[in-house]
Amino acid sequence: MGKLRYLAILGAAALTLGGIAAPAQAMDQAAYDAAQAALASALYDIEGNLIEKEAIEMNAKDLEPKGRSITERATDYQQRVQQHNAYCQGTFEEPEYSRRLAACNAEEAQYNTLIRQLDLEREGFQAQLAELQARDTRRQQAAQPMLKRLETGVVQLVTSCISMTLPEQRELCHLPSAPGPRTAPMISQMNATLRGELAKSAQ
Repeated sequence: MGKLRYLAILGAAALTLGGIAAPAQAMDQAAYDAAQAALASALYDIEGNLIEKEAIEMNAKDLEPKGRSITERATDYQQRVQQHNAYCQGTFEEPEYSRRLAACNAEEAQYNTLIRQLDLEREGFQAQLAELQARDTRRQQAAQPMLKRLETGVVQLVTSCISMTLPEQRELCHLPSAPGPRTAPMISQMNATLRGELAKSAQ
């Protein structure tokens, strides 16, 4: 749901304004109220969608230390296994052979246990990442009809504004107040663009 998508929404509204000069009839209050209600509903849902986006990003950030820890331990185990293999090869006389064999067998069992535990932890970590990715995919899919409703609401608002006097347009032709801080910048930008399109249509 980026900036270009919102500008495209306003582009559709600008097409509605094309070629329109002075208002031809009285303001349709019911149509205006319906447009505002549709916009408020869409914006509320978009705010919730952006809240979900922040939550997913926060969850992903919380997983970063675990990912680093797994990578660091995997590197450490690899180095230790290489050292173990270097130590545990060769031909030795007794009692050095028996001593090394016992030490190497004990180390090998320890490293196998550590590596199995790390593999299980890595699988759990990757499953958590996959779930976050799935959540974000669902969130993005859910956002598409919200944006379509926003686009429809903007066109309805512009259509309603066409029948207004210039003072009414200046007072009433704007999107509803932002339902939260995440949609506030987008609404401010859209209102500025809408005012500019209305001003051009009145020239």
